Amino acid sequence: MRLSTSNVLIGVTPTVSIGASSDDPANVTDPDFSTSYTGVDNNQISFIFGSVGIINYVALAGINIQGNKNYTSYVRVTDGTTIITTNFIIRNNCLMLTFESRSFTNLRVVIYNAIGNILPSVRFIAAGTYLQLPNGGESAGYNRQFLNRNTITKSTLSDLAAPVSVLTKKTAATGTLTLPNMTKSFSETEWQTFLDFSENNYFFIVEQDIIGEITQNSSAYMGFEVTNSRTTAHAQTRGLNNISFSFKVFTGL
Repeated sequence: MRLSTSNVLIGVTPTVSIGASSDDPANVTDPDFSTSYTGVDNNQISFIFGSVGIINYVALAGINIQGNKNYTSYVRVTDGTTIITTNFIIRNNCLMLTFESRSFTNLRVVIYNAIGNILPSVRFIAAGTYLQLPNGGESAGYNRQFLNRNTITKSTLSDLAAPVSVLTKKTAATGTLTLPNMTKSFSETEWQTFLDFSENNYFFIVEQDIIGEITQNSSAYMGFEVTNSRTTAHAQTRGLNNISFSFKVFTGL
């Protein structure tokens, strides 16, 4: 499990090399999800962010490129024309593409819909460094948010108690991550970096640890509004701490 601890794209306005429309490209790095960027090419949008320092992830939220839902649509990260990683998708989940730490001469992010049935769109793109959690991250009973659907449904019934109409509304789920038996060193260094970042920024979690040029990793989601952050002393040794925090979740589904 990985958690993002920085975002170097906040305030950066990319250039759109394919699919440029009248939308403001700065929308994709603006945390305001009421804005988005929709291209004019039926299949793809290519965002160019230019030179970027050392990073090891690129994440996206609010995409619409699931297409045929058969892993033919994808998000790709390149340095110029050199492909770094490609994540093929089946649904409009959030994505967190991870790779070996590197700087970029010309960071490019491409979203591609093979079927071209809808103009591609994205609401948020982030890039930076992540923290790999010790011991695999989540403990037993952790709620795997990327596999859930978070909705509230209200039905209107007839006199026979049969459904007449059903109104469904999406809601933000609440997640809780518990990290038992964390070392004193981790609690006082890497974990503090994450808390500093998450206090005022959206962060991404990816549960499946997959790094490669080609992946099909749909286990990411975005977190925000961190609450109930606790670091408590271990019951048996002062060298360990138990960490937990709660947060709101956006999955894109």
